[in-house]
Amino acid sequence: MSSADCTKRNAQIEAMKCRTEDGVINRMRGMMKNGLVVAIVVACICTSVAAAAPGLIGLGIMGGEPSGFSAKLWLGNNVALDGALGYAYLWHGQGVHMHADLLIHTGSLLPSLVGFLPLYAGAGVRVRLANGVDNPREVGLRVPFGAEYVLPIVPLGVFFELAPILDFSPGIAFNGNAALGVRYYFGPRS
Repeated sequence: MSSADCTKRNAQIEAMKCRTEDGVINRMRGMMKNGLVVAIVVACICTSVAAAAPGLIGLGIMGGEPSGFSAKLWLGNNVALDGALGYAYLWHGQGVHMHADLLIHTGSLLPSLVGFLPLYAGAGVRVRLANGVDNPREVGLRVPFGAEYVLPIVPLGVFFELAPILDFSPGIAFNGNAALGVRYYFGPRS
């Protein structure tokens, strides 16, 4: 191979590297923009709901799939808005996980002197942002159900939740979440 051929071949390899790097950078920028849009929409919904019906707000952490931060805003005696921001690391991929759900609760299964223990079920949306080229962003419908025990004296709640997920982007697939968490509640107590 002549030196002119080697020079031409090296130029072709460098051009391919630049195109590949530009493609990865552009995909990462797109993921960041999508994540920011989802975060802004969820924040606007939560803010408008909180302004319309102020109530008990719980903030805390959760572990499982996903692991991260959890928030719950009670809209009425049996209705709450629940959300989380965390990291999903199990099943078939890893990435930043966000979800928001509307939950309907039963009455407490315990007398008020012992604490507050409702069961709940609901529906919501889940977004998992990609973590790499081979791990696409997923958007799906969550159907969470679980239980939360709130202590009678200290406004501290411990919850367990299971949530089957039907992903509809990038394709139709079934997925799931399971988490155990704790929240501290702020605001008026009845």
